[in-house]
Amino acid sequence: MQENIEILKCQKEETDYGKIGIEKQEKKDCYKNSIEALIGYMSENEKNPSEKQWNQYAMCQKYLSGKTIGYLSGIGFNSLCRKLRKEINKKKRQVED
Repeated sequence: MQENIEILKCQKEETDYGKIGIEKQEKKDCYKNSIEALIGYMSENEKNPSEKQWNQYAMCQKYLSGKTIGYLSGIGFNSLCRKLRKEINKKKRQVED
């Protein structure tokens, strides 16, 4: 996906001043893990998840919320899901051929 996207905080690490900080690589890893989990979730289900469904799943599994993923992808959660669904279906068709 878009590797050069600025990543928001996904894990909390308190500093002496009570601020939350995290290393940039860890942010990218958290975003990447969340996208991979979303693709896996979508591959197992024929329907795209609603943002609410994803948020419930993500909260239990400690992934980024739909709103955060949408913001980071720059196209919004539902648009991202449609784009991922096209890629998933394309890969399935290639395997079948």
